[in-house]
Amino acid sequence: MKARTSPELSNDEFELLRRLVEERTGILVSERKSYLIASRFASLIEEEGVDTFSELYTRARAAAPDGPLMDRIVDAITTNETLWFRDDGPWYILRTALLPRYCAELSEGRRNRVRIWSAACSTGQEPYSVAMTIREFIQDEGLVSVKPEAFEIVATDISPQALEIARRGAYDQMAASRGLPPQYADRFFESSGSTIEVVPAIKSMVRFQRFNLQQSFALLGRFDLILCRNVLIYFSNELKLEIFRKIASALCPEGALILGGSESAQGATRLFQMVRSGRHLYYTARLEQER
Repeated sequence: MKARTSPELSNDEFELLRRLVEERTGILVSERKSYLIASRFASLIEEEGVDTFSELYTRARAAAPDGPLMDRIVDAITTNETLWFRDDGPWYILRTALLPRYCAELSEGRRNRVRIWSAACSTGQEPYSVAMTIREFIQDEGLVSVKPEAFEIVATDISPQALEIARRGAYDQMAASRGLPPQYADRFFESSGSTIEVVPAIKSMVRFQRFNLQQSFALLGRFDLILCRNVLIYFSNELKLEIFRKIASALCPEGALILGGSESAQGATRLFQMVRSGRHLYYTARLEQER
């Protein structure tokens, strides 16, 4: 049987679909990237049994925002590019600036838990890397009075497919090899055939949840540390500023924000102050009266 060919994506169809994507996910597809919509949505054309991108748009517009078709659109458009211990900065900041303070406060009874949010966590490498760093720090420092269970890591993403992989915590050799030091693989993973799986002690520290950054952050509570890395680059300037406002409100007093290596809080300086840790930077929310 002759293979079905994908229809051409017209300019009008591209404009409709890019607006739908931005509305539902916040992701701004550049006007120069019609090929991205055409290539990533081609399989949806066949799956839905429609003949044109216009028909796909009409069906998606009529579908429930949290229904199966929109889930597949989200999975198709999101870029789940991630790796273990991505960039040096966050782990240096965590080990040298944040964990010593958190652990001292836990040990002295000045707090009873630390809440950490890994936003746009993709397939789970970032929050699991945070959990491994915490356990390693506690053990290496001999902190018998501090329990890893005092750290609550909430990890969210908009992609159901990415979250399914993250919750399983099982990775093939290709995904496992991307940034994972051998000593961590030996210490925090169990081998199972062609895959390795995060050990239960690490997996239990992370709670995965589906979340769209356009939603109210009040649904998640307040955090001592928010990692929102390599996701704001996909949003409009207006949405970035809105998210910065919500992050500032979601941070506890002296709470910290870590962004991606190519990102900054430029345009939101009245909300955050920059803090230097070695050659790396993170942000803290300014006091309420300063905003």
